[in-house]
Amino acid sequence: MATVKCRYCGKEIDRDEAYHNEGQKIYYCSLLHLNSANQKRLKKEQKNFKSIKGTDRRQATDLLQQLYYDKCVDDARIPWDLLGAQMKNMLDEHKDWNYNTIYGTLWYMTKVKEMDLLSDLSSSPLNLVPYYVMEARDYIEETKHINELANAFELSDPVVVKATNRKPKNKFKKITF
Repeated sequence: MATVKCRYCGKEIDRDEAYHNEGQKIYYCSLLHLNSANQKRLKKEQKNFKSIKGTDRRQATDLLQQLYYDKCVDDARIPWDLLGAQMKNMLDEHKDWNYNTIYGTLWYMTKVKEMDLLSDLSSSPLNLVPYYVMEARDYIEETKHINELANAFELSDPVVVKATNRKPKNKFKKITF
């Protein structure tokens, strides 16, 4: 009968009664210790998707965070690993996109089209971004063009038109009997 040490607490246990992950030779005395160790390992392996302030990525993640806050979802329940992976996959797939493209499309979908991207909390708000990118780009370009035309427009000197002093006509005719 071989004994092994629990990797979590150091307790000596029989190897046949010990818990372990498939394919690993790391043993634990209880299922609780095995799960705790697995959670610690997963936290270490998780990527850090934290964005630096003032970047386009931060602007996009702030908008995503606001969408979740509007649905009363707290920070711990926002699936940042999923959102970060989705954004990375979109940028890898579409080489002409950047985080500003994703932000602009999300802004267009929520503010202009007034879409509820989190009506089903099990889906990601980024799922529809590829389908609205061109429409959002066209809208933003058209808006920029209109703003440029409005800023370039100059009024000439105002023209004052004087009305003549006329007596108003009587609308009703006098009837005499």
